[in-house]
Amino acid sequence: MLLCLYEVRKSTAADLANSDNNIDMLTQVELKQVVGIIEILGPLAEATNDISGDAYPSSSLVIPILHCLKTHLVNYITAKKYTITFAHSRDRSQISRFGLYESDDVYFPAMLCDPIFKSALLNTALVSLTLSKEVQSPNRYETEVSAMVMKPSTGFGLWSAFDQFPNEPSSKINEVENYLEEPRIPRDRNPYLWWKEEGKQKYPKLSKVAMKYLGIPATSVASERVFSYSGNVGQNVVNP
Repeated sequence: MLLCLYEVRKSTAADLANSDNNIDMLTQVELKQVVGIIEILGPLAEATNDISGDAYPSSSLVIPILHCLKTHLVNYITAKKYTITFAHSRDRSQISRFGLYESDDVYFPAMLCDPIFKSALLNTALVSLTLSKEVQSPNRYETEVSAMVMKPSTGFGLWSAFDQFPNEPSSKINEVENYLEEPRIPRDRNPYLWWKEEGKQKYPKLSKVAMKYLGIPATSVASERVFSYSGNVGQNVVNP
């Protein structure tokens, strides 16, 4: 609304000057404050739009978006522009609401599984450790079951029980390392399609982790859209 008002400020001032409503146009100082508010809230509006999508992963966007919003506010405050008080208030509000977002159990692994971001914002060692644990966790139950149904040993030697365990090479750690070393994909590519066309073949175990987290929506906007669509369809059927 403020952006719209600022873009038509000259026409609005001329219209108010020729009217009998006795409404004064914003002063130059107030217009500068409007510009500051637009610069502060503009990225937030863009973030709200991006994180409400349903054709791409949204949970993986939470940490990068909050990081970008924080950086934007710090740069704005450092530049000492107008509406500094409002910028500080926005910064405190974000800290109070998203203080520990970088360690979230969903957003953190979701971002790591997104080939657009990976470990760009975090420590690579921590990222590798987290992904390695996630890769191993889906198969933990299968390992326990296979151990329980393992055939009894036919011998009675010291190592006879050990010899019954399967001897299959594991590439879980290598998958994580190779995935992190691979260049990140451009932001205009869809991570879903990348995992379907490339990632699933190159990193089959890690793709299961990606499937687990990237499908989690960050907001309820997509589900609310469904109800809106259904309401419109129902209305058109009743009143064609």
